[in-house]
Amino acid sequence: MLLRRVIEHVKAQNWTAVALDFLIVVVGVFIGIQVSNWNAARGERAKEYGYLLRLHEDLQQSIETIDRTIGLLDRQAAGQTLFLDALAECAVPADAGAEIEYAISTLGYINAPIFSSRTYDELTSSGSFVVIENEDIKTGLSDVVRRVRHLNQAVENVYRITEHHRFTVEEHVLFSDIKAYDEYGSMGSVEYDIEELCKNRKTASAVSAIRLQTVDRLQSYRALAALYRKLPPLIEKEVAARWGRAIDASSTTGPGAAE
Repeated sequence: MLLRRVIEHVKAQNWTAVALDFLIVVVGVFIGIQVSNWNAARGERAKEYGYLLRLHEDLQQSIETIDRTIGLLDRQAAGQTLFLDALAECAVPADAGAEIEYAISTLGYINAPIFSSRTYDELTSSGSFVVIENEDIKTGLSDVVRRVRHLNQAVENVYRITEHHRFTVEEHVLFSDIKAYDEYGSMGSVEYDIEELCKNRKTASAVSAIRLQTVDRLQSYRALAALYRKLPPLIEKEVAARWGRAIDASSTTGPGAAE
């Protein structure tokens, strides 16, 4: 209908009407583009909101995991120190037996750091990382992933470094009554003669070498945990500033709730 009207105006040489018709077309196209852009931006905002909630959840899980790993390493390092003291004195203090057994059972075993990366992996594999507008959040995530990859590689090196040291100790102990201590692993009772162990200088050297690696990993994991903990407050601040929402269990109803 508009085209027919334009033709009629041209035939009548009504150039003012032709100009008005042209203006109507241009304005209509412009409004259509703006509406399309607005809908796309609205969709991107909703998608970003959902990603931020999921990243926050992943980070909380990562913090819980790394804290547990740090706790185990802390216990291992303390037990290794008790073991070295016992070797130096050729005697086991009455209240240190259980911790020394734990130290022997876990000598050289260090869990690799875990980052719950399901959302990060989805963002990067789908090319959606640009959806996250906050550069500090994106930089922080990249730093975490880079550090985790580095530490995972380092764990393999630790196993290679400590393997023969662990064998030095295990040649003189007997493991029995193997039981799971939680859903992640198991340990057994350790039979050993502290007087025989302390006679061999290599035993103390092996334990001290393993303790060095344990303490080194402990410090590295504490630094990683600090990186983890920097990100949730950034995400919480971003969500509060742009969507006026606080992140909690009730806010995970999905991105459609935030427009």
